[in-house]
This record gives sequence, C-alpha cells and structure tokens, in this order.
Amino acid sequence: MSDKNFLGLVFAALSVQFLLGATFVYTPLDQVEIYLAYAISGVLGYLAVLTFVNARDHWFAKTWTIALYTAFGLLLVHAMSHAYKHPLLIMHSANLVLTATAMVRFKNWRKRQTYDHIYTVGFVTFVVCALIMLVRKDMINAEEFEATKNAHVFVFIATIEVILIHILSNIKLLKSTSTEGAKLNSRVQFQNDLISIISHNIRTPLSHIYTKLEIEKMRSTPENNSLIEDLSESVQHLVNIVETTLDNRDVISQANVSKPVKELLDTLNNLYGQKVFLTQNGVEPRHNVENYTPMLFGLQNFIDNAIKWSENEKPSVFLKIKEDKLFTIVADRGPGMSLERLKLYGNPVITNGPRSGKGLGIYFTIGLITTLGYDVLVKTAESKGTIVMVFENANNNYNAFMEKGWVYKYFPAFAKDEAIIENLTSSAIPARQFSKAAKIFSK
Repeated sequence: MSDKNFLGLVFAALSVQFLLGATFVYTPLDQVEIYLAYAISGVLGYLAVLTFVNARDHWFAKTWTIALYTAFGLLLVHAMSHAYKHPLLIMHSANLVLTATAMVRFKNWRKRQTYDHIYTVGFVTFVVCALIMLVRKDMINAEEFEATKNAHVFVFIATIEVILIHILSNIKLLKSTSTEGAKLNSRVQFQNDLISIISHNIRTPLSHIYTKLEIEKMRSTPENNSLIEDLSESVQHLVNIVETTLDNRDVISQANVSKPVKELLDTLNNLYGQKVFLTQNGVEPRHNVENYTPMLFGLQNFIDNAIKWSENEKPSVFLKIKEDKLFTIVADRGPGMSLERLKLYGNPVITNGPRSGKGLGIYFTIGLITTLGYDVLVKTAESKGTIVMVFENANNNYNAFMEKGWVYKYFPAFAKDEAIIENLTSSAIPARQFSKAAKIFSK
C-alpha cells in the first residue's frame, strides 16, 4: 500500500469513527460535542476524498492544506470541550489531541519552524485538557461513570487506533529512510569503485605517454617541437584530471552523514584560526548539517581560495541558520574577477603549475555542493573582491542578493539548468548570459 492510500484510509476510518460517535455515543445533552464530531467527520471525509482523487490542477485539490488545518483546530477544540463536560473521559481528549498531531505528521512541511509551532499548539492543548480535568474533578461521580460506560469502550477502541496509526507511520518513515540510505550508499560505492577502476587504468598509460613525449621533446627539431609540446601539455591535463578525481572520490562516500553545525564551526575554527573572520548567526545545539564531510570539504576549498586572493585583509566566513537550513558566505576583498574571468569560474579549466583558484578544484567543489542540493552564487567585481554564497533554493531567492556594480554567476542545485551569468556593473538591468554548468556529478 502506498503512503498516499494509507493516509486516505486513515482519514476515512477516522471520519467514520467520529460519525458513529456523534450518532450513537454522545448523549443528546452534549450538543456541542455532537456538532463538533459531525464537522470533524465531514472535514476528514473531504480529506480522504482529496487524498484518493488525483486532481492536483483542480481548485478543490488546493484546499487540502486548509482542510487539514481545519480538522486539526476542530479536534483540539473538541478535546477541550469534552474535557470540560466529561472530566472522567480525559483519555478521550488525549486521543483527540494525539489524532490531531498524528495527522500533522503526514504533511510534507516546507518550513520546519511551522511544523514545530503546530506541535507546540498540540502539546499546550494537551496540558490545558489535563488542567481542566483537575479543576473539574469534583464532577466525577457514580452517575457520571454509569452514563459514560459506553463511551469508555469507544475511547478504548480509539486509543488502540491512535497507537496503531503512530506505530505504522513510524515504521513506514523508518523503512523509507533506511531504504533511501541503503540505495544512496550502494550507488555511491558503485560509483567510487567504477571511478577507481577507470582512473587507475587510465593513469598508467597516460603517464607512460607523457614520459615518451617528454623524451621526444628533447630529441625533436624546432620544426616539430611545437606539436610535441602541445601533445605533452594535453596529456598532462588528462593526468591532472585523473589525479584530482582519485584524490576526491572518497569525499562523496561520506554523503548523507549528519553532524551538528556547531561541530562544523569548531572544525573550521581549528583549521583556520586567525586566518579568517569566522562568525555565525542562529546556530543552536539542535541544528544539524546533512552530508557533513562533503560540505566541510567544499567550504574548505572556497575558504582556501579566498585566503589565496586576500593579501591585505583576512576573508570573512559566515554561517547562518535560516528556517533550520544552512546558509554560508565566504567573502574576500581581493582583486575580484572581471566578467570574462568569471565566465571561466567553475568550468573544468586545467592549468599546469601552481593552482590558480579557478580550475579543476573549484569545478569539482561546485559540482559536489550542487549535488548535495545547495545553490552556489558567486558575486564579484574587480577591485571589490569575491563573495561565494551557498544556500538552499527553497529558502532563498538568489536575485535577492544582487545589487548594482557587481557581476554574478549562479550555479543551481543538481545542475538542473545552465549556470547563469549576470552583469550589473554598468546597468541596473541584468545582462544575462548562459554558460554550461558542471553536470558530471548530477548524473
């Protein structure tokens, strides 16, 4: 059974349950509970229909979230009302609160903060119901118990149902997470093995060819020396690609490992000490960063590059938690880049000799970071410096970080589009260009 069908059956079963409760269990004197139960039954039935009907483009499909919020609110009101009129049946009020919070778990929340607020409301309601029961405990007597013995059976069945719903939802969640993790680890292991086999088998003959070309270059005449030098340089480029691939392949195998953001801060502080200005905002002990090792590796490459180009002033490194998502900035006040040089940034440019800060290392880093689901925005201008921002597209719009006087290159997550270059140095209207983004890491 799919998660969607399971959720639809849960809504349908709860709808029938409240309908039976309003018709056969609640006494005629409990008009408020009866009307609330009918309303809850109707909303849950509506949710069940929306869940089973695959009609996302129709207007009524867009009311799913509104209906869920309505059912959640009605259940909490019903819980407090029932605790007030029948303090003996406090367990029924608890079941109503638990049912409401169980429903919340099935929603795909975009904002973790909203999810936490909803659960806080449910917990507060639970406490309020308990306080109501304590205040009105004098109402509990033999007549009250006899009048509600049928309701006790109803509550007992509802309790078992709520427990089963929570257990099933937890099992499905754990199985889904475990399966996804196993698939990821298996795929990463296969890719690493394949890269190792290919790279090792390419490196030896390439090195041999390069050695032969160097020997021939010493023997060659001026007429054919230029051709041999070009061939030798091309082969050396290929050797550099293979070496970089072998050096960095193990980083990807550490993907999907979560660690506290505080540990990331401490590690960066230990690595760079007085070399950078390291600051943070909103980082709490509960905040974690997924894909810890690849993220640390990527930030190290950006920071090393910033240090390389910072001559007079230390670069700044800023980590911020926004809506429980990591947002990072690495900024230097070095020479910056021109538009023509920015076009090469993040492309697989191979250079012999010392690192230039714009070659294969940055190409690999951006490919790795975007594969993790982060966007990379590079903001630069000659004589102003370079700022690299790493963030999740769902939480930030890259256009919000743009201002006149700078040039930009935007690498979207998963290389789903081409990298976008925008020039705001001379005009308030972006002059948008396109360049191919690194897609090898997203395949």
